[in-house]
Amino acid sequence: MLITRLSAPLGLAMIGGGIELGESPLDTLVRETFEEAGFQVDPTKVIPSAILAGADRDPRGKQVSIVYRVHANTAGARGETNKTQIERLKNILSTLPKAETFAFSDHHTAVAAMMVA
Repeated sequence: MLITRLSAPLGLAMIGGGIELGESPLDTLVRETFEEAGFQVDPTKVIPSAILAGADRDPRGKQVSIVYRVHANTAGARGETNKTQIERLKNILSTLPKAETFAFSDHHTAVAAMMVA
């Protein structure tokens, strides 16, 4: 599952967001997944997958992203009002959109790498 960001930078993206004061990266994953996509992640079924970093990876400024692989029941998934839209990809290997449709090019690279790992 991916989201389409409805605010700048526009485009497809992995679910995520900023760590708030007092949160761990895992706390942020659980909170942001619920806020952006409307479903709960089981923190016991989370596997760290990658770290995305680079001065020019995000047009909003310097950012670092921790990528997790998760298993979750997404039956009730929904976008965040006026911010995100859910994108369900049945067979991501054959339907992975082109890199230029992503808000962040490294999200495309990370998703593609996770699918072949």
